[in-house]
Formats: sequence, structure tokens, C-alpha cells
Amino acid sequence: MRLLVTVMAALMVITFTAQALDYEQKPDIVAYVYGSNYFERGDEKNLVVVVFNDAWNEKIEYDDLNEAGFFNGRESMLFTAYDVEISLDGNEYVKVKTPEQRIPALQPMSPLNLNFLVRISENAKAGEYELNLEVSYYQIDELKEMESFMDPLIVPEQISESLIDNKNWTNTTYYVYKYYNRYYELEYVKKTKTIPIKIYIEEKPVSLEVVKVETNNLIGGGKGRITVAVKNTGDKTAKSAYLVLDTPSAIQAQGLSLSQPTSTAYSSTMPAGMPGMPGMAGGMTGMPFPVSTTTSTPSLSSATAAYYVGDLKPGETVNATFYVKLNVRDGGTYPLLIKAVYIDEFGETKESDSTTFGIEVNDAPEITVKDVDSRVYVNAKGEVEVTLVSDTELKDASVKFPADSRCLCSVRSTTLAKLRLERTLKSPSSSKRRVRLSL
Repeated sequence: MRLLVTVMAALMVITFTAQALDYEQKPDIVAYVYGSNYFERGDEKNLVVVVFNDAWNEKIEYDDLNEAGFFNGRESMLFTAYDVEISLDGNEYVKVKTPEQRIPALQPMSPLNLNFLVRISENAKAGEYELNLEVSYYQIDELKEMESFMDPLIVPEQISESLIDNKNWTNTTYYVYKYYNRYYELEYVKKTKTIPIKIYIEEKPVSLEVVKVETNNLIGGGKGRITVAVKNTGDKTAKSAYLVLDTPSAIQAQGLSLSQPTSTAYSSTMPAGMPGMPGMAGGMTGMPFPVSTTTSTPSLSSATAAYYVGDLKPGETVNATFYVKLNVRDGGTYPLLIKAVYIDEFGETKESDSTTFGIEVNDAPEITVKDVDSRVYVNAKGEVEVTLVSDTELKDASVKFPADSRCLCSVRSTTLAKLRLERTLKSPSSSKRRVRLSL
């Protein structure tokens, strides 16, 4: 009977000692985005997340006087989150490159900025994305054990410092004695939570991708035509769009549209500054320009080669044809730039980023004069027959003979429809073309 009473008494003591603290507004990690949480496809930049501990001292119920005496003046220990670990999880389209971040202790109402490097996939769709911020931390659960010493425990601590006196360094070593008169042991409990973090991927603006380029045997010093197929890879529609071609200074370009936009009302003239085609009073394309009561039309420089395509929707591919004059002699690949000038959804004139593509140009041909047969006399009219030879096959060639003030000439017969490469001297007729001039 005596043994039973002793065991019951011991159990009562153990249960009493293990009882946890009871207090309100315990440590709780809260997070929100600071700054912009808007991204574009292909972005790689920091997402700033602010984390703080939302605890505060409102009410504490101690288990006994020992706990009350220990935490008196140390209440902040109860409301501090310890060994905080925070990580941001990405998904298929949002990659988080920053690893897990750790905070030794986070006191109440002490905000802390965390940077997470985020990369957005090029294949991500526009819209809202929810990322998970995984948080774990520890909070004090109870004062498990505390013991006071009648005789303080003295622990020496050696400290070395370097001091400077009159420009001389002196190494000094001294001891600090710490007196410990209390031993305590705290028990912690781990908490975990998931905080949703929202980011937004914006719609990609109008962007051009060159999918195909067609040329018709471009030769240095000559003229030709190029057709460029471009695709709108953005998420927005380019309204009343022009495709604008930028060329090097040695290449002149002019746009020509062969299609007419559908509209019930047209203007008799193009916008001011648009280059005109031969035989046209106004615009560059030779087609009536649509007049809309809801949207305006971008105005372009007179030096710009532009091609009107109307509304260019996302994912749509259109062709633009430009005529070029090549004031170069050396062949090679020449870079050109193409962009879209359009009206956005707010009625404002916008430009897309320029996209680069190249065109292949052959070397300028060598034209030599093989023979000249002149039947011209002073102060009289006559004819001069010139025989020309080219080292390259040419199509639709023409000849221009500049004359000075003492001689007026006109080409009577331009038979240079095709100049062929001179292969042998035995067949000069295949490589020579004669041009007669009336003087």
C-alpha cells in the first residue's frame, strides 16, 4: 500500500511538470509580395517576398511560479519563431532558382525581405499563377526543466584583442568570468504552413517572327523584289498595322501591297508622309486607305518602306512585298530589319521590336564594251552602235547612256533583254548585245 501511494505521487509530479505553457497569439509567419509580381515570358528577375512574425503579447498563463519567474522580462522568447526555413516552389512554367532560405530567429513585427530569383518559361500562357511558399519554424512549448545552483558555476572565457597605440600594434589577452547560477531546458514544437504567393504573367505584346524570305535573284547594282512572311507571336492584335522595312544606307526599299483591306469607306489619299508608287497621287500601296470612325492610322516617315496588312491577330502569318534597289557591288548577305507599326487596344500608336533577317545578294556583273560603230558627224544626226558583254546572265536588263551638254542622245533600240555569259569567242552572238543610239 505504501509503494502504491509513492508511485501515484510520482505520476502526479511528472504530469504537472510536463504541462505546456498556454498563451495566445503564438508565433505565426505571414508573407506577402513587395513590389511588382508581374512578369513577361522569358523574364528572369527577383520576386521580393516580405515575411514577418505576426505574434504579440496578449495573454500568458503560466503553469507554476518557476515558469512565471523564468519568463518574467523574457516574454519575447515565447513570441519568437526559431530556426525558420522558407522555400518557394515553382511549377512547369515558373522556375525558382533560389534555394531554401534560413532565418535563425524571427522576432514579432520585424519584417524581413527575401529575394527569390524566378524565371518564366517562353511557353507560359498569360494569366495568374499561384506558387507555394513553404514555411517551417519552431516555437517554445514549455519550460521543461530549471535548476538553480547554491554555488554559482564560474566559467572563464579567454578573449584576445589587437590594440593600436601611437601607431604600434599591441596584442592583449584577457579573461571574462561568467557566473552561472541557473540551468534550464526548453522544449520546442515544430510548425509548418503553406502560404500561397500569386504572380501574373502579362500578355506578350505584338512581336514579329520572320518565318520565310523569298527573293528573285538579287544582283548588286540592280533592282529586285523580296517577300517576307512574318508571324505575330504575341498575345495582342496589331490593329491597322504596317510592316515597316529598315535597310542599310546602300539599299533603298519601297513597299507595295497587292491586296485591298475590306472596308465600306475609303479615303482618296494616304496619311501624310507615305511614299507613293509611280502613277499614284497618294499612298505607297496603290490601294484605297480605309477610314475608321473608331481607330486612327499610324503616320509613317516619307523615307520609310511600309506595307499595309490591316489587323494582324495573334498567331497569324502575313506576307509583305518590298521592291529594293541595291546600290552595292559586292555580293553577300545583307541584314534588314522589319517591325510593325500599329494601333493598340487603347487607340495608341505602338511599335513592335525590330526583327532581323538577311537577304542574299550576288556580285554586280562586269559589263564591258566590245565594239563601237559610230556613224555620227559634227553638227549632224547619226547613230552609234555599241556592243556590250556581261560576265553574268542578266534578265530584264536596261542600258543608260549619260550625255554631256554638247551631245544629245536617245536610246533607239535596247535589245538587252538578256545578257548571257560569254563562253567562247566562236559564238560571240550569245554573249554580245548591241544598242543603237540616235544622236
